[in-house]
Amino acid sequence: MPLNSNWYAPKLNGVPFVALESSLPQLGRKTVIFEYPNSDSRYVEDMGKYRNVYSFTAQITANNLTPSSYKRNKKRFEKALSHEGLGVLIHPTLGRKEVVVVRAEQIEPVQNQIGQCIYKFVCAESDLNKFPTQLENKKSLLNKLDDLIKQKLGFGIENMIDGLDSALESYNSVRDGITAVCDAMQQAMETINGINDEIAGLTADITNLKNSINDVLKFPSKFATSFVANLGRLIQVTSNFSDAFNLQEKVFRNTIAPFESLLNEVKVSNTISSTTKVALLSNSFIIATAINYKDQSEINNVIKKLETMYSSINPIFLTDEIYTLVQNIRYQTLLDLKNLKLKLPYVNSINTNQLPAIALAYNLYNQSARGQYENILNLNKIQDPSNLNGDIKIFTT
Repeated sequence: MPLNSNWYAPKLNGVPFVALESSLPQLGRKTVIFEYPNSDSRYVEDMGKYRNVYSFTAQITANNLTPSSYKRNKKRFEKALSHEGLGVLIHPTLGRKEVVVVRAEQIEPVQNQIGQCIYKFVCAESDLNKFPTQLENKKSLLNKLDDLIKQKLGFGIENMIDGLDSALESYNSVRDGITAVCDAMQQAMETINGINDEIAGLTADITNLKNSINDVLKFPSKFATSFVANLGRLIQVTSNFSDAFNLQEKVFRNTIAPFESLLNEVKVSNTISSTTKVALLSNSFIIATAINYKDQSEINNVIKKLETMYSSINPIFLTDEIYTLVQNIRYQTLLDLKNLKLKLPYVNSINTNQLPAIALAYNLYNQSARGQYENILNLNKIQDPSNLNGDIKIFTT
């Protein structure tokens, strides 16, 4: 295909390929033809419009003509072809599409063109396998999204490790990146009043993870699973969800943001950084819906923090699949929080003359004065309830 500045770099489930040919083998509408015996009549039933099906001839080659990179690139692309469920195709002329690969085959020249492999595959555009936008049990939906995000992040770490060469710089980048994240987790846990057994268990596993980095190239799947699982366990180290939220936010801030570079060691550290930040953001979405809020301002404050974390995530360092999942869990969390906010009071400020707090509560709330009296004391941190005046915060509906 000729190059065009308005076209896209083709990818399948985050893996780039060279698109030699592309076609749309099915266009128009789906029909069923009915013929009747002893009759010249025919009935054609309209079954609706065809969803797009994309057919590709793709080429995978070696990087710098090295056999190891050829094998590695083949392995990554074949994993993308066998992806389970709904995947993401970056079409060279049509852009981002959500698809399922329905057929694939490989042609590998064995003479004159060693180090080059041709794949023919067909993928069908689909809107299945998506999470619905409305469910009765939103907590269950959020947990499913979080599980999927963690699973895909683990695959990303595993693919990064599979793609490492034997250069010492790449290995050192893994060691330094993992160690920095683990140290940030341990330091943050020291600042909260958590569950001792959970903190001790996670601390021990983090220490073991740092000590096992030497085996990272031998057991990439085991290492990736352990690393992402430890990030997820930061939710469990305290029973106070507000503290848990602050813990995620602190480690998130202390994790260095990825930046664009052609150096392999920087790409490695970027993968670790992006994985950490997305896992912590996903943790934060889960925790945000579990906090026991007292008023609307508390929810507004959490939403503001979530949006700050979300906006700092750069999608160019994520696969399209992971970024789509992050967008989905963000949407569901914000919907849940905004619905919850409608049920809560908000804080208002009034100015009052000198009088006892209980009298102010009866003046403002009548029959519900007894409960609101405690709220007035707590909101304003009043030491002497028999004598208050000036600007006072109260709950209003």
